Amino acid sequence: MSSSRSAGRRAFLKRGGAVAAGAVTGAVVVGGPAKAAPGDEVILGAATSAGTETTTLQPSQPQEQTLLLENTNGPALRLAATPESAFPDVYQSPPGTVLVDGVGDMWNRSADGLQWGWVWSTAWAQTSVSIDPVRVLDTRTAQGRTAIVSNRSALDSAGRLRGGQSIVVSLDAYVSNGQALKGNLAAVDTTGGGYLTMWGSGPRPTASSLNWWAKDQVISAFVFVALGADDGGRNVVAIYSNTTTHVLLDVTSLVVAHPSQVKVGDQPAALPGLAARRTAAAPEIH
Repeated sequence: MSSSRSAGRRAFLKRGGAVAAGAVTGAVVVGGPAKAAPGDEVILGAATSAGTETTTLQPSQPQEQTLLLENTNGPALRLAATPESAFPDVYQSPPGTVLVDGVGDMWNRSADGLQWGWVWSTAWAQTSVSIDPVRVLDTRTAQGRTAIVSNRSALDSAGRLRGGQSIVVSLDAYVSNGQALKGNLAAVDTTGGGYLTMWGSGPRPTASSLNWWAKDQVISAFVFVALGADDGGRNVVAIYSNTTTHVLLDVTSLVVAHPSQVKVGDQPAALPGLAARRTAAAPEIH
């Protein structure tokens, strides 16, 4: 990018009324209408207008940073939002341009100059983290039923989920503030034709997650279901069966804002201050 302003050495900026080290070769407005003479320093804490020109910082050594911002008491840099009135002209900005829109999302221009895209953020984006398959629920054994956190009375004396009943299963041992799960839902030792429905929050959907047509079947299906959150803040799903059957749930992937929220497998350390972004309610079972 060509420039009518340049800084001859690395700029080291500190909070307060410090000086940005570097020579300015173009006219700059400092703290008011008066313009600084060419070569004057840019004063931090004062308004500086570049007008129609571009300010370029150049390090004195190739291995040095072009710009270093420090603020031990808070954010080192804040990008003011680009007003909506600037669009669509802003789309013609050079490749490498970064901006913040009116709702606070960051955009960047691709290197080929043909595309704009959002910068991925844990504030709104999701990522799917694969894990070794783990059996979360198996109603055939007492150990396999430990994840059931609501409506255990829906099970019969053999541990099967009774027809017309629902249970709520927690995934707290595997994820923190999760968004969804991917895995396999199975019906085992069915007592007749029927179906299972799995969901995360709110009323039970009318759609089915798994269907079968006879007794004594073993059948499974892939599921991709949003997680809900009950009053205890747990990561939960509800499972309904219209026919008495044993139910198994194996999880193979978890959808989260950041991989550190997954508690199993080799995941990175948690991000400091990672916000818990959960809007889901508890599933409604009757």
